[in-house]
Amino acid sequence: MPGAVPSPNIWHHPATYELENRAADPDGRLLEALRSVADWAGRDVLDLGCGTGFHLPLWAAAARSVTGVEPHPDLVAIARRRTRALANVSVLAGLAERIPLPDASVDWVQARLAYFFGPGCEPGLRELGRVVRRGGTVFVI
Repeated sequence: MPGAVPSPNIWHHPATYELENRAADPDGRLLEALRSVADWAGRDVLDLGCGTGFHLPLWAAAARSVTGVEPHPDLVAIARRRTRALANVSVLAGLAERIPLPDASVDWVQARLAYFFGPGCEPGLRELGRVVRRGGTVFVI
């Protein structure tokens, strides 16, 4: 996708990315910490920079809806395959700087291991402000 900044670990080695995700929270402590701050149950969830969709099934079990947004076409395909049986999950090709969702459409956002939060991240942050409903929660991990 034009404008996307490649992430070498995930774009070129998605299997390694899967291992990184499993190793990052083997006991579910981070997941519980997120839930303790803001539970996603019954909410509309966005996983921004969802990669292979590793976390999408976790959110889908309790969320009203889950949307994964990812710029890399191969990873979008993997995430779609992973979630094809989950009726409340959609995976869209897109950038943080132009999130393909309507205004005020999500309550809960995760951007984990997404590389757009550094110098020059302002457009992505503005987009989060646009798509997150008042009172929503954003986690940048």
